[in-house]
Amino acid sequence: MAGSFSVANASTWSTACPIETPGCSLVYPAGPRRFLSLCADGSVFTLTLDDEGREASRGLSKPFFDPKVDPVTEKAVRVGSQWYFVSFDNVVHAVDGSGPTPVFGPTWSLVTDAEKAEDWRIGGNQHLAVHRATGRLYALMHRGGADTHKDPGEEVWIFDIATQKRVARVPLVNPGFTVYGFPITSAGGVGRVIDWLLDRFAPPLVGFINVTQDDQPLLVTSSQFSGMLGVYDARTGAFLRRVGPTGWTSDVLQAPWGGP
Repeated sequence: MAGSFSVANASTWSTACPIETPGCSLVYPAGPRRFLSLCADGSVFTLTLDDEGREASRGLSKPFFDPKVDPVTEKAVRVGSQWYFVSFDNVVHAVDGSGPTPVFGPTWSLVTDAEKAEDWRIGGNQHLAVHRATGRLYALMHRGGADTHKDPGEEVWIFDIATQKRVARVPLVNPGFTVYGFPITSAGGVGRVIDWLLDRFAPPLVGFINVTQDDQPLLVTSSQFSGMLGVYDARTGAFLRRVGPTGWTSDVLQAPWGGP
């Protein structure tokens, strides 16, 4: 299997020559003029570019996970030079891309043996977030069997990356529903009644999470079934409000404000 990348100059809108890869895909920034890419056998392809966007050097690591036994998801998060991937079986892999050759850190699990026996695992379409200043990793979790890693999450678990220990569990509420892009909640007494019903009876159905990078970070949740957002205090896990609509549905959450 082969793949390729094209590099564009955003100033001139010109495109450098295509760069062939050994069956690798996706782009993870890894320092000036360098990026990482995941390969089909579990290895990491490293490419460094020159000032013109052409290939300067490349490398291919040994596999850091076994795609036939426990593949990682592509939805990694970054703290400094470290990328954090999580596998279908809840194993966290750290990949340091600061040098021309990636360095792989010790693996650790999001779940204990008891929690694994209860079928806790990652869930949703955007199931990791990180607050860089505090070194907190946020994981969207649900209870389900094998191959349910895209099922909606019902809790967010917060981990201290340095100690690899969980520091909090945040039960989630439904972020709200929209119909043809319009929220079913409204101001006044009717809105409060609908919110009360959502809080107590509607399943969370959370598929996406992200965290703002300011000193008072917010945890934001959304669902592929709605354009509404749920907003929490990312430090305490307290639910604050619903916001919407942002559209008919949600595909990805980005938090570009409040940090570099």
